[in-house]
Amino acid sequence: MKRRTGYGVLLVLLATVGPVEAQSPERPYDGEVRFDLLSFGNFFQAPADALETDVTATRIRARLGTTVDLDRPLKLYAEFGRVSYNDLGGSNAVGGGVQYLGRPQSFRLSVGLQTDRPTIDVGDEFDRADVTTIRGEYGYRPNRDWEVKGLLTLQFQGFDLNSSKDNTLFGTGAAARYRGFGSLFSPEIGVIFGGRGAVDRHEDHSQNDLYLKVRSAPAPPLYLSVTYRHRTRNYSIDDQAARNFGRADTRKQLTALAEIHTWTYVYLNVYYAFQDGISTLASRTFTTHMLTIGVSLRTRPL
Repeated sequence: MKRRTGYGVLLVLLATVGPVEAQSPERPYDGEVRFDLLSFGNFFQAPADALETDVTATRIRARLGTTVDLDRPLKLYAEFGRVSYNDLGGSNAVGGGVQYLGRPQSFRLSVGLQTDRPTIDVGDEFDRADVTTIRGEYGYRPNRDWEVKGLLTLQFQGFDLNSSKDNTLFGTGAAARYRGFGSLFSPEIGVIFGGRGAVDRHEDHSQNDLYLKVRSAPAPPLYLSVTYRHRTRNYSIDDQAARNFGRADTRKQLTALAEIHTWTYVYLNVYYAFQDGISTLASRTFTTHMLTIGVSLRTRPL
């Protein structure tokens, strides 16, 4: 049952992309194939005094997009991928979306499904989950320099081993981006308020994010992005005998992305993420990091 809802939503969305027709000036298509090597440090989020386990993986992704009307910047896209973990099996992904990059208004809507994704984020123990994620973003530019955004995230997780961890994560928020410096330097700040509701009420919690993101394209071949995110979680359980009684977590995350256009169709990229987890529950205080090195082939920038 847990996969039917996710697959149903995706089939409806992907059906809007329509069949792949021959490329023409009136209906051009964009394509991308990407291959990544991933390295996860402390994959299972072990605390400082416990044995840490590092995990490596490979990922391949393919994406196809089409511009609906050249007179209106409206695009539909579909994407597929697979992550193969050493000793942990594989996880497949399928998704799609629509984006309109007009002025003064713009919007993005995407739906993605990952199957058998290894995780310990709920219940603090290893399991595999089918994860359906819906993201929405609406932007408005009151003038040339500023853009304000409304943000929405919904996520549904269904677990293989322990169905009591099945949950819904939601978040809504707003952001402001300054574009007055052009492509050289563009900062964005945002807040997201939400929480998680699980079958097991001991895993219910509020979740609030504050983030600062800076984008930069200092030269035509190079794109850079750095994001700092401060996340807080407060668990709602009021039973003093419960494992999460009085629990509050803080997750500080720093991510950095560098992408360079090397040849006509070839892009190289490096992504790094570091997370510092602090909790009133000693076993949930940890640090993790992830490094991704990849290459992609694109018909043109997507």
